Amino acid sequence: MGKSILFDLESTQPSVSGKRHGGGIYGEMLFRKLVELKADMAAFYNSEKWLNPDIRHLADENGIELFDVKGKPLTQLVSEIAPKLFYSPKGDEYDFGPGVRVMITLHGLRLIELPNDPLMRRYKDAPLTQILKNIVQPLFPRLVFRYNKKRFYSYLEYLEFVVVSEHTAYSLRQFFPETAGRDIKVFYSPSTTVVMDLDPAKVADYPYFLMVSGNRSEKNVLRAIMAFERLFEAGLLPGFKVHITGISSLKDIRHKYRYPERFVALGYVDDSELQRQYRDSYGFIYPTLNEGFGYPPVEAMRYGIPVAASAVCSIPEVCGDAVLYFNPMDVAEIGTRILQLTDPDIRRRLTEAGKKRYRHITDRQNSDLEGLARHIIDKAR
Repeated sequence: MGKSILFDLESTQPSVSGKRHGGGIYGEMLFRKLVELKADMAAFYNSEKWLNPDIRHLADENGIELFDVKGKPLTQLVSEIAPKLFYSPKGDEYDFGPGVRVMITLHGLRLIELPNDPLMRRYKDAPLTQILKNIVQPLFPRLVFRYNKKRFYSYLEYLEFVVVSEHTAYSLRQFFPETAGRDIKVFYSPSTTVVMDLDPAKVADYPYFLMVSGNRSEKNVLRAIMAFERLFEAGLLPGFKVHITGISSLKDIRHKYRYPERFVALGYVDDSELQRQYRDSYGFIYPTLNEGFGYPPVEAMRYGIPVAASAVCSIPEVCGDAVLYFNPMDVAEIGTRILQLTDPDIRRRLTEAGKKRYRHITDRQNSDLEGLARHIIDKAR
């Protein structure tokens, strides 16, 4: 039954990050490219979770066997298939004993980089581990930092891995000097651009700013909500609303909303509806606290939508001079950048720069996707 590659499709299925999440889309795009290159592989998934039917169809069409790991130890499957390389698009700990090479994609160092945030507990879906970290870290900062470093590197040191940005590569070298001698390969996350027929009708008859992944505390939309409320209170942005994906109700974020009628909770939206939301928005706000790559600002730039985003982690690397940057912990500064997006001259500059940046990043993404797929195939020989 031996295959050169055993691919982890379970990582593309719904997680605490939602039904569709960046790491999952990353895995799907890479799986498609490996199929295109006719890689000798099998894959596994969990039948208890949703699996993109397009991926299932692609596997069936190309004779790629999919194994269900529901209720079955992964070690047993690996032993039965005996792949030359086990690959996962998720940066988790895997150890199958001698004879099985393991490669993962490391999307970032959130465990170490994510700042302590007292507002995290306001998010209904915030993981308990993150909440506990925010309680304990201010009391024992050095102890928590050392624990996280040990926990992280205890498995990273014996795995092969690639990273999705130069930021992550150099962050690794800073926090883990022991990686200095390793050849850390950088392959940008693949482009999520999909050509699809979108309903030409406008999604709203009013101007709106868009924010995404509102259910995820690290995306920090609450501080942007506070910034918008200050602007509304000052009589600025008349007629504007704010659309937020990822939350089905404003109650998903515990906050005393002063202008609830100005915020629209969209819940989960499918790919085509999300693209329409980008296309028709007046501006895109991305107040993330941590990012390994950062798809959403690039998606907005695709449509020439002016963007204001956090000046943290990989965002400046990916977005270049095509967005307005702010300190994501500073509500007043976020508000200032939002207001700047209403300036006609700034909007024209960002629209032009954004489209140019989108083309540049997409070219790099497409090239790196091909490079990563071939790198995995080479490692499995």
